[in-house]
Amino acid sequence: MAPWQLRLIALSAVALACSDGTGPGSGPPGLTIVAGGSGADTVDAVRTQALVVSVRDTTGAAVSHTPVRFTGLAVQHPSGWIVPSALVGALSGSYFSAFGVDTTDESGQAAVLVQFGPVATSASIEVVVPVLGLVETARYTVRPGAVDSIAIVPADSAIHVGRGYTITARAIDRHANGTGAVVQLAVADTAVARVSGGTVTGRAYGRVAVVGSALGVRDTAWTSVVPTGVLAVTEYSNTAGSIVATIDLDGSGHRQIPVARTYSGAGLAWARDTSFLVGGFDNPKTLYRFTTSGASTRVLASTVVVGDITAVDVSANGQWVYFSAGNCNYNEIVYKVAVTDSIPQRVSAATGDDCFNLVHAEVSLAPDGARAAVAHYATGYATPDVQVLDLTSGVATPLGLSGDDPRWAPFGNTVAFVGNGRVWVVQADGTGARAVSPPSALFGPGLAWSPDGAWLLAHYQPVSWNVNTYPVLLRVATGEMIPLPASLARFGNAVWQPAP
Repeated sequence: MAPWQLRLIALSAVALACSDGTGPGSGPPGLTIVAGGSGADTVDAVRTQALVVSVRDTTGAAVSHTPVRFTGLAVQHPSGWIVPSALVGALSGSYFSAFGVDTTDESGQAAVLVQFGPVATSASIEVVVPVLGLVETARYTVRPGAVDSIAIVPADSAIHVGRGYTITARAIDRHANGTGAVVQLAVADTAVARVSGGTVTGRAYGRVAVVGSALGVRDTAWTSVVPTGVLAVTEYSNTAGSIVATIDLDGSGHRQIPVARTYSGAGLAWARDTSFLVGGFDNPKTLYRFTTSGASTRVLASTVVVGDITAVDVSANGQWVYFSAGNCNYNEIVYKVAVTDSIPQRVSAATGDDCFNLVHAEVSLAPDGARAAVAHYATGYATPDVQVLDLTSGVATPLGLSGDDPRWAPFGNTVAFVGNGRVWVVQADGTGARAVSPPSALFGPGLAWSPDGAWLLAHYQPVSWNVNTYPVLLRVATGEMIPLPASLARFGNAVWQPAP
């Protein structure tokens, strides 16, 4: 005999001894679902019919004044969270929760209202009479709600002209349950990209919306069609600290460069023939040249002390490394050094007070090898201005333009810089300054030219009070802005690999 039957026999004996023969009628013994124990409806629906159960002893007599527990069993939400499949509430209330208790009345019945949970699945409410060890389960089918949005994956991507990627789209309800509704995909500008059979293919450089629609509901994903290119970047690794890597401009092809040293600053610079890069490593910081396979060679002799190295560039012939370094107050002096274990030579001409008056920061070489763009500031708190440094005399000429982060184009006399939150280009003699970024967008330092001089990699800051920036491409000729994959935002010091 089951334990619950023994308990019911004992309880029925007490009931018979106390009964006057006028109590509720008999019924099946044990715990029985009387009403509302099955059915189907949509997510969040409140059932009209309450879940009603009956508790009776072995003689069929009602068991009154006994607690009955109702628990909505857990399921996994599409987001991954564990949630109740159904909720319960008192008949006289409006609040629902995953758990509730009701006490049997004179007829041995207990009841709760039922609200379906947020997951389209099989839902269950477990009913337990603890003092008798009785268990029963009410089971339901929860259907998706109406189409609320279109989940498009990926929501933002980048591809090259002639390349494609797979896109998926699902019509979902407000809780992200798939509804099964058919989604139609279309691109807003078929000159930039096209979509067919779940594949988006790039056709021309630009930014285009990919629109999904179902039953009158529309949502949008975005695709950037970008030039081909490889970036050298820095990033932080939990196991190795700051490291260097390369990654394709569309966000694919990430490859760590296995330099057996920890990156420590000064940016990165490619040799024009792409045979090596230069950057700052170790603590205290010094310069190393390294290949993409990870082989590294010290640039500065171990006896050299020049202060903090903040910027670096490589001459067009690959024989010299130029760098900005400060050893007093906020000064920055430009030096050059042969590419292997050498003593540097000072380039910046001396002033009456180098410690305060000499600032040639962020050196960027002209392709002619005779000049460099530098940023100058009069004090540590002053707004910088762009200057052109003569590499022979060491004297810099102001261009009369406030700005920072100057970058000389890979050919010609054009210098790009960031000033007043916008990206500008100007001729090396200070003429022809024009903005190449949208007037409503804020930009921070971190420019890099494409090898053909047609594009600038820049860092867009969407919110003025938030310093987080996101990489974008600016078409120099038109000012068109094309966002790059958000995954690239975690990288720093990006420099575009020159055309071999």
